[in-house]
Amino acid sequence: QLPHLDLLHPIRRLFRNTWPDCRLVTLEQRLLGLQRHNDLPGSEAPQAWFDFLRAGSTARLAGVVEHNLQDILSLAMTHVALTQVIDQPERHAVDIAALARWQADHDTRAAYALLKRHRHTLPLSGKRLLGRLARRFGDWGLATETWDALSQMGCRSATEQLAKYHEHISRDLKRAQHYCERLPIDADQQRRLNRIVNKLHVQEMQPLLHP
Repeated sequence: QLPHLDLLHPIRRLFRNTWPDCRLVTLEQRLLGLQRHNDLPGSEAPQAWFDFLRAGSTARLAGVVEHNLQDILSLAMTHVALTQVIDQPERHAVDIAALARWQADHDTRAAYALLKRHRHTLPLSGKRLLGRLARRFGDWGLATETWDALSQMGCRSATEQLAKYHEHISRDLKRAQHYCERLPIDADQQRRLNRIVNKLHVQEMQPLLHP
């Protein structure tokens, strides 16, 4: 038995924010460059079959067969077109962030490379994913650059990541305190802020303890 391929699922993921809809006819026009002529709408196929069974009328059966054949050919062409979209997303009106999320399901490095190439034009969701992948791959320069941009846009999680980074990675406690104080203070943030302040106090005492 052949595996079931729902090619409209990735199409919806990649183009739902850039196309008016993701129906097969829209896919054909926008991605494949096809235009159907004298096509029997799929919604009329059941009535065509009913007319045949009830009265033996074959007037519209050829249209049903032609419509189904065009569906099959379009989906086969879509499989090839999706490969081209992945290889050259810049040539298609594809949602780069959505493509990266789709790629991240099976190839995080490819998703990361794609996001890096388009980092200056990514929407908020794409920048968030870029920050997460940059952290995963230890690219702290890009991670902090991305988090800083998100933090300026009011993203709480990015501000929290900056506080954690400067406390534990760069060990710039002044900057860690700065970002921590920009966050709404809950129990966790208060503990973090207290910890950073205590570390700063110890750091400032070091020259006095070891002149």
